[in-house]
Amino acid sequence: MDEVRTEHKKNNDIDMTQGVIYKQLIKFFIPLLFSSFFQQLYNTADAVIVGRYVGKIALSAVGASTGVILAVFVNFFIAMTGGAAVIVSQYYGAKRYRDVSDTVHTAMIFCAAAGIVVTIAGLILSPIMLRAIGTPEDIFAPSLSYMRIFFFGMTPLLLYNMAASILRAIGDSRRPLYFLIFACLLNIVVDILFVVVFNMGVKGAALATVLCQTVSAVLAVTVLFRAKASYGLKPDKLKIHGHHLRKILKLGIPSGAESLMYTLANVIVQSGVNGFGSDTVAAWTAYGKIDVLYWMLMASFGTAIMTFVGQNYGAGNLERVKKGVVQCSVMTTALSIFTSVFVVCFGRPLLSIFTDDPAVIDIGYKNMMCTIAPAYITYNLVEVITGALRGMGDSIKPLAISVFSICLLRIVWMFTVVPATGSLRVLVLCFPVSWLTTSIAFVIYYRKKMQKLQKGLVN
Repeated sequence: MDEVRTEHKKNNDIDMTQGVIYKQLIKFFIPLLFSSFFQQLYNTADAVIVGRYVGKIALSAVGASTGVILAVFVNFFIAMTGGAAVIVSQYYGAKRYRDVSDTVHTAMIFCAAAGIVVTIAGLILSPIMLRAIGTPEDIFAPSLSYMRIFFFGMTPLLLYNMAASILRAIGDSRRPLYFLIFACLLNIVVDILFVVVFNMGVKGAALATVLCQTVSAVLAVTVLFRAKASYGLKPDKLKIHGHHLRKILKLGIPSGAESLMYTLANVIVQSGVNGFGSDTVAAWTAYGKIDVLYWMLMASFGTAIMTFVGQNYGAGNLERVKKGVVQCSVMTTALSIFTSVFVVCFGRPLLSIFTDDPAVIDIGYKNMMCTIAPAYITYNLVEVITGALRGMGDSIKPLAISVFSICLLRIVWMFTVVPATGSLRVLVLCFPVSWLTTSIAFVIYYRKKMQKLQKGLVN
């Protein structure tokens, strides 16, 4: 028998198995979007303050080269937290509250252990990885300093993301937002103090980020310890439950591997960008801080649809799942068009937020913005359908699609098309080309899967 027959609902919790679908998605999406914004503000604040007060070499050090390497570690384990979130959302939708509790305790212990391993590996491998992607010599030393300090904050970063994923899985996207708002505002203050007042350069920016990641982790984990519901943490129940760990890994490892393949493909792209010199690296860093606005929108909808599908799939409501995917697709398509127009129209002023170097702004606008931003509409279905499939517990085939349609295509592009042209614009075209290919593949796979589910041919 289930340990918990009734569940005390908080005002922040959203039961996505009932109510108007688009309203439920938007209600859940908005706090997620702001959470993504404040999550990105950590590193963006570093880039703005360092770029303005230290210079473009320091901007490059805290941005492109270090960012793409850190993403290899961070994105893999954050995607792993998504595996736990899917399981929690399915159990929660099915009202299997004992399983919710066991999964939460298992996930938090696993995440703490993973954070320690990532920290040790990162400290050892940082110089090797920077050399491997051809980091320009003039930014190597500050990049290494930034990365090594950042790795000390990896455990709190992962703990926060796991705790936030658990809260979102039960429909609470607000409290993770509140924690991030506080931590990020603190980060800006500490950034200015360390970088501008104490003149600590990139080291100060990294220390500020680590400090504020720790604050957000403490806040999120404290909420779980104080919660009386099934997702609350209890010291005497903190142990690994083998069955639930296997389920987390079964979903989390393919999701993490998919994220890792994306990132590794982008490492190769970054190495190509590095070959064009420091101005291009700085432009890529600045554009990346603007481009991330679109990814925040799409990732937030991806998490929203994953939670929506997880709860409804767990409750056995397949028709509601289908309607949710359609409505989410319409909303993301409209947002993709709007974002493309906005970025192209206001590109130069946006780039000038991060640097006042005319050459850097010119490279970023002509070669990057005007090539990538108009193609955003080719990507949004990837995020929606991937989120829906993960919500149903399907992670192996989406991994295969992503590996072939995005990762391998980008790698082949970098080693064949780019050397033949020597063009930076051709280099960045690998993104729109891979997005379109992947969108087509995912739409075909999703439609076939839903047809089989309706006929009862798959679980």
